[in-house]
Amino acid sequence: MSLRDFVTAARKHWVIVLLPVLVLGSLVGYMSMKATPQYRSSATIFVSLSSSGSATDLNQGSNYTQSQMLSYSELAGLPIVLDPVIEQLGLDVSAKQLGNRVSASAPSGTSLLTVSVTGSSPLDTTNVANAVAGELVQVIKQLAPVSDSGRGTVTATIVRGASVPLYPFSPNTRRNLMAAVFAGLLLGLVAAYLRETLDTRVRSARDVDDAVGVPVIGSVRSVRKSAPFVLSELEATGGPQGEEYRKIRTNLQMIGRAGVPKVFVVSSALAGEGKSYTSLRTAAAFVAAGERVLLIDADLRRPSLAPTLGLEGGAGLTDCLVGRATFDDVSQVVGDRLTVLLSGPVPPNPSELLTSKEFEEIVALGRERFDVVVIDAPPLLPVSDAVVIARLAVGVVLVVDASRVRRAQIKRAAESVRLGGARVVGVVLNRARVASDESSYYAASPQAHKRRRRRRDKGRAAAPAPVLATVGAPAARHATERTAAGAPPVAIVWPPASGDDRAAAPSAPVAAPDALAVPDGVAASGGVAVPDEVVAPAPSTSATEPEAGSAVETDLPVEHAERDPKPDEQPVPEQPDAAAVADGADGGGDEPDGRADGPAEGDDAAVGPDEDAAMAAGTAVTHHA
Repeated sequence: MSLRDFVTAARKHWVIVLLPVLVLGSLVGYMSMKATPQYRSSATIFVSLSSSGSATDLNQGSNYTQSQMLSYSELAGLPIVLDPVIEQLGLDVSAKQLGNRVSASAPSGTSLLTVSVTGSSPLDTTNVANAVAGELVQVIKQLAPVSDSGRGTVTATIVRGASVPLYPFSPNTRRNLMAAVFAGLLLGLVAAYLRETLDTRVRSARDVDDAVGVPVIGSVRSVRKSAPFVLSELEATGGPQGEEYRKIRTNLQMIGRAGVPKVFVVSSALAGEGKSYTSLRTAAAFVAAGERVLLIDADLRRPSLAPTLGLEGGAGLTDCLVGRATFDDVSQVVGDRLTVLLSGPVPPNPSELLTSKEFEEIVALGRERFDVVVIDAPPLLPVSDAVVIARLAVGVVLVVDASRVRRAQIKRAAESVRLGGARVVGVVLNRARVASDESSYYAASPQAHKRRRRRRDKGRAAAPAPVLATVGAPAARHATERTAAGAPPVAIVWPPASGDDRAAAPSAPVAAPDALAVPDGVAASGGVAVPDEVVAPAPSTSATEPEAGSAVETDLPVEHAERDPKPDEQPVPEQPDAAAVADGADGGGDEPDGRADGPAEGDDAAVGPDEDAAMAAGTAVTHHA
């Protein structure tokens, strides 16, 4: 088993991998939380010679003490040291019980002896460690050899007393959890590997190839069947399963010689693997492709096509084989190009009837009248009927249930077909686990695509509105006059469109909002908000950058475009009549900038000749600040 197979097994059986991790991690974590904290306190003793002479004596004395360190460490756990400690501290334990809590160690090559004591109370542990270290010093002096002068040759001194521990050394919850997770993961991986190795069911196309060496022409996912099918539903293009059966049809079309009618036997190793449903859907797929199809229910032992299609199955193939009816008498036409020959009554000798000459004549008749003949045959392992029928066909389509059939069973089924003189042309893996992304887009209905697009559009932000450039006082004055005349206001879009876009712009009025928001610092004229100056994004610096006071070209249709002529291009005003003079005397007059009033309401004749030409050309007129 390769590393890829091992990883595949772990992904397939991820529950088995995860379960030991959760169980062991939870158990160890609970035990760590419930365990009593244990503290450790240590004292250090230095052992040396009490007297020294020459350098040689010192060296020999040092070697002697180092050789005795192991013996001194063993003394720390003996009753000769612990009994006085128990009596001194008044402990309610025996020397053996206290010895289980005391340990001593001496690093190699040193004369230091470390005495450690563990316990559930940090203060009691410290007191016991100091008492054991003090009693051990006295015992070492008592057991040391005596010199000629009667003094001991070995001296032990406590160089570091025991201190109260701040944190327990046990339980180490983090370490325990990490060990539990690692052990659970290892156990889960081993269990998944064993499950994959010992599982002989056919799960994938690779399992089929390893078992029988036959290509898989299609994998079909499991669906629920509730009501009898009709041909329109079987030919429906929607749904992922319909696309899977179209793949099967395409692969079967490549088998055999082109232009020759094809006969396929659909069977399985065991009963209940979906062979009848597969034969029905495969026949419907050929009908959808424009083929004339004959579907024969040759399972004379347990027929199932009649109730599936909702047809009357009282007469059928059995009547033709015994000579009570002809093919035309009992065959039923479903739709335009599908003809169904049901099994009819169940005979006592189905194998003999299927090996008869009459059955061969029916298959030959199907070759003459139809493009494709699909025969629903009994399973291969229980009976031998399918092997007999397979001799008259191009090949056998073996339906394999991925949830129940074993590799040894399909191997025996394929071997029986080969021994009978036929061949297995392909395997349909039924009730297989098909990836959700396979054929999910093209097999979906248009309604599903619309719902998907609506969900996608909800997540998108709204498109930014076009930037409206506010015009200066002269243009605002014209806007005031147009509003007073009843004309709609004009929205100016920045940046302006190109020349081609302006030429293609419609001449219909541009819709504008009823009210315009007035920013701070703008002037009002005639009841309409007017900014003091042109506000627009600054164009990029280039050779065509306009200078201050130059014309700003708008994207407006000609009907709503207004302009102010330059001072040197002022048109010669016409002589007003007497009524106009009277009106001017009552309330009219020049504007503050010295220019004449614009055309009055409804006075279209006041438009200059340049503007008439612009209207005829369909171009936009510019505003001048």
